[in-house]
Amino acid sequence: MTRSGQRFRARCAALALASAALCPLPVAAQDTGIFVATSDTALPPAILQNARIDAVQITGIDPQSPLYGSVGAAFAIVPGDPVEWLKLQQGLTAVRGLDDVAAARFTVARDANPTRTTVTLAIDASTAAKPAASGFPTLLRTDSALVTLIASGSFGAFSDSNPWFGDGPTFTQLSAVAKHPATGTRASWVEASFEAGAGGITQLGNAPVYIYGAATALWSGSLGQDLFTNEARSMVAAEKLYAGLLYADKANRRAANLSFGRQNYTLGDGFLFSQYSGSANAGPRPGLYLSPRTTFDMTALVNIRLDTLRVQGFYLDPNEIEDFESNTNFAGGNINWQVTPKITVGATYVTIPRSDSRFRLPGGGSVPRQGEETLAVNLRLDDVLGLNGSWVQGEYAGQWDGSETRAWAGYAIVGWHAPGSGWQPSLSYRYSAFSGDDPATARYERYDPLMSGGLADWVQGVNMKKLFGNANMNVHRVRATAKPAGNLTLTLDLFDFQARELNNIGGLPALDTLATHDVGREVTLRGDWVVSKRLFILLLASHAVPGSAIVDAAVRQARPWTTLQFSAFVNF
Repeated sequence: MTRSGQRFRARCAALALASAALCPLPVAAQDTGIFVATSDTALPPAILQNARIDAVQITGIDPQSPLYGSVGAAFAIVPGDPVEWLKLQQGLTAVRGLDDVAAARFTVARDANPTRTTVTLAIDASTAAKPAASGFPTLLRTDSALVTLIASGSFGAFSDSNPWFGDGPTFTQLSAVAKHPATGTRASWVEASFEAGAGGITQLGNAPVYIYGAATALWSGSLGQDLFTNEARSMVAAEKLYAGLLYADKANRRAANLSFGRQNYTLGDGFLFSQYSGSANAGPRPGLYLSPRTTFDMTALVNIRLDTLRVQGFYLDPNEIEDFESNTNFAGGNINWQVTPKITVGATYVTIPRSDSRFRLPGGGSVPRQGEETLAVNLRLDDVLGLNGSWVQGEYAGQWDGSETRAWAGYAIVGWHAPGSGWQPSLSYRYSAFSGDDPATARYERYDPLMSGGLADWVQGVNMKKLFGNANMNVHRVRATAKPAGNLTLTLDLFDFQARELNNIGGLPALDTLATHDVGREVTLRGDWVVSKRLFILLLASHAVPGSAIVDAAVRQARPWTTLQFSAFVNF
């Protein structure tokens, strides 16, 4: 190791006493929740991969016809399954092989309020001759095998006024990645990325057993003054590199899937784990706001489906910046049971078998992150009390580490949506709470948010998130969405933030001790425009007003922080 590398690691070890992650808090936001992908794209946007499928629809044929049942059995995708693109493509190949099917294609669509993913399989059962095999991006498609190119790109232009509430030097002090933080009244920059590679799946003989895998490389670049640096930079590195073995018993709705390598992983809505927190996109890795890198450095996943019961085991090694590695990894399991089409319950256990990070205590001591355990339970109810379109959702997590640590977090959502009406409006309220450390007690009580993230759900305030993560906080969120056009969704989020404890050690150093509980408020307006099957555009404006806790901590006068963002995502 070089001397400069040793200095970096020494600095990181010192920072680990102040926080379990890099300071300022990681920025990983571009899961907007609104995405659409079709079967003739190479690979969907990252957020659609591994998202839980809430509904499967088959159109173009009579639900009472024998063909309808044959198509469903051949497709073999049911609610509760994760979005596994190669498996979806293999199911489509099986459907196209049916004698009475002239053509078939599928669409995967994800909405944000409520978070819901729908797969729609469109069937043409006319007597016309079957079309020839599709071309780009498909390289090979047979009855038992599929090989496809993977190619996607993104571009973003961003401009923040009064970044860091106008006091960058104060709020980025001790940051390992803030070489030249934004210090003026405005920071503007552009980012771009391109990912390319290939993936494939093939059946082993006549058994319902398949092997699959993918490999890609990703380039990203940035130019201009972003929040942390003004250096023009670019980077090329491996992104996806994974393999898997799948068993799918279509007749009995049973499946088992084992995979390992560099791949995406999100658990549920990202309350505990989000792929947008699984890889760093800051400092020497361009892509601060686009967040193009989403794969964990290493994963091992086991998924088992027994009809409406899903069981999962996971091992996760995050893709941290090499010079600041905390050597943290996670292991655990999840069980999810769809009791009825309207009721879903689940539980998750997580442990941290290894970590160099420590949590600093007010008295000057510290407790290790290694050995920490988390147990979470969740519930979702749809069409509550018979009210069509209503839903209630919640999750509670408790954390402990022997007798030294006791922490907790939870949230509850109540909402209503009207997908069948004009503009398809929806309205929801969420209250979330994350425990803070009370210095008057002997135990450490600040909640560790693990790898929570995703703009659609757990980036709570695009700007406020950069100062306060999901710990020591009470957050009220009101969300309204509408679709003025079939391919355009508007989302309005209103946030109110209150600190639970004035002791805030574990966040940014400048905010170790808060003068008041009032953190601030933020309003975000987002437009998600599905221009075509290959092009998606995100428009975002967010305005954060600092509360007295931030105003008192700032050395310079704290001013409202506004961000304007344009992002375009292309899937070839």
